[in-house]
Amino acid sequence: MKIKNGASIRGCHWQVWYMSLIVEKHYKKNGYDEVIFTSGSDGIHKHPTHGLGYAADYRNRDIPKDKRAQLAQDIQRELGKDYDFIEEFNPDHFHGEYDPRHGDTQ
Repeated sequence: MKIKNGASIRGCHWQVWYMSLIVEKHYKKNGYDEVIFTSGSDGIHKHPTHGLGYAADYRNRDIPKDKRAQLAQDIQRELGKDYDFIEEFNPDHFHGEYDPRHGDTQ
């Protein structure tokens, strides 16, 4: 896994690193060589979980568009209900976050 220049991992919680390992596993399983972590706690995002250190974005431009939805579903399935993993379109990337429904983020 590589971290894009300018992306901040400062303050990211262990749940983001766990998610990143799952993302990397699925990228490799599907023949995509490299995961690029494009955003963590940096920047301005529509998801407040970024600023709290519970979210990350991953580059998907090297993955054919017709394969992205299935990849996101497979990753979501393995992460389980306490995570959200989706494809975003402006700009194109995957967004993942730890957001447990029971409200416990510790």
